[in-house]
Amino acid sequence: ALLPLCDTAIITKVENTYEADAWFDNLDEDPEWQCTERGEDREYEGLIFHFDTYQRIKKTVFE
Repeated sequence: ALLPLCDTAIITKVENTYEADAWFDNLDEDPEWQCTERGEDREYEGLIFHFDTYQRIKKTVFE
C-alpha cells in the first residue's frame, strides 16, 4: 500500500459498475484528499472513462 507515501494520485475512473475482488480506496470519501482536476470523458470500445487528479491536503500541526 503506497498511498500513505503519495502526495498526488492520478486515478482512472470508469463510468460503470463491475463485480470485483480488488479495489482502490475511494479518495472522494477521504478527507485527506481533494480532487484538483477532472479529465474529459473519453471512450474506448464503448467504455466511458476519465482521469482525475487528487492532491493530499497537508495537515498543519501546531505545537
